[in-house]
Amino acid sequence: QRNSAGCMLANLKLELGERDAAKRLFSEMSASDVYAKLALANMEVEAAVNSEDPKEKEGHLKTAMRNYQRILLQDGTNTYAANGIGTVLFERGHYRYARDIFTKVNDAAPTFPDPALNLAHVQMKLGKYGTAVQLYESCLLNFGYGERGINLSYLAQALHAAGNKDKCQKTLQRAVRVFPYELSLWLELSNVLHEIGQEEYGSLPLEDAVDDRLVALRSIKSRLANSLRIFKWLAPNLEQDESVEGDDAARYISECAALLEAVQKDAEAATEKKRLVDSYSAEKQAIEDKAREEQEEQERLAREAKEKEAARILEEYQKTQKDMMEVHKKHVEENKSRKGTRLSVAGSGAKKRKKPAGEKKQKKKKGAGENDSSSSSSSSSSDSDSD
Repeated sequence: QRNSAGCMLANLKLELGERDAAKRLFSEMSASDVYAKLALANMEVEAAVNSEDPKEKEGHLKTAMRNYQRILLQDGTNTYAANGIGTVLFERGHYRYARDIFTKVNDAAPTFPDPALNLAHVQMKLGKYGTAVQLYESCLLNFGYGERGINLSYLAQALHAAGNKDKCQKTLQRAVRVFPYELSLWLELSNVLHEIGQEEYGSLPLEDAVDDRLVALRSIKSRLANSLRIFKWLAPNLEQDESVEGDDAARYISECAALLEAVQKDAEAATEKKRLVDSYSAEKQAIEDKAREEQEEQERLAREAKEKEAARILEEYQKTQKDMMEVHKKHVEENKSRKGTRLSVAGSGAKKRKKPAGEKKQKKKKGAGENDSSSSSSSSSSDSDSD
């Protein structure tokens, strides 16, 4: 009971910023209390992180490593101490060894958020930003936003490093909606908006189409305007917020305002160019429409002339056919009339009475006798003539 009350008192001192008093209380209990010994080691790591002197930093890390190792000698399953050793290795720059330890601790204690977050931090240091994004998203899903939205901030940093600037911006916008009074998140969002706008403006092609360029400039202008508005809102409060470390709001405001002015001028120039291009395009389109209409009118007139010519030829052809039919009909009627006359004459001879065969023979004989007499008379007449 004494150690529990003492640890609670030491933690209270630590939250109030009385680090020396908290360290003294933890030191008094560290001989018999594992929690106190672990708290002292964590304080050494925190001091090393905040130290700017390399020798001082290494001294704090050695003390922390010694305490963590002592804890593991007493309790080999203490995941907090194992995670602390990984943290010391991380601060020393031994990222691959730290990654192995964090991985084992995370597998052994999946409900413990620190090793999962530290594993994501290691992946960031190793340049594996895609893996870090996945780990931060998993931490966000399993452990929530974290204290003051820190997990959202970690995820945004990983997305920014991975090149996914749009999703980074959306993540920070989500963070400031959930934690609207956390000025550090607003400042981070402003920095990202300014950086994205600056990068997009610097990489904007000069030969790009006027419409695409104008759309891009408007997007850049919107980002820079939002960044500038946030900076101006933050300026009076930055000095009062201890979580914002040494950010020069005036410098940001000046840079963002100058960049926004340059973008505004380019946007106005692009708008004017677009107006001229649209005007030229409209005139060109009107000329093309007029030329097309004239061509269509000529084609219509030519088509009508062809249709009239075809109708005339058809009419002449039909008239010729009709005349030929009439001539043919007339010839047919004349032929029919001639054939009728011939048939009537032939029909009258055919109606004579047929004489009997005997009569025909007698007639023939009689005719022969007559012929003989006529021939004799003619011969006698000829003889008399000769005399």
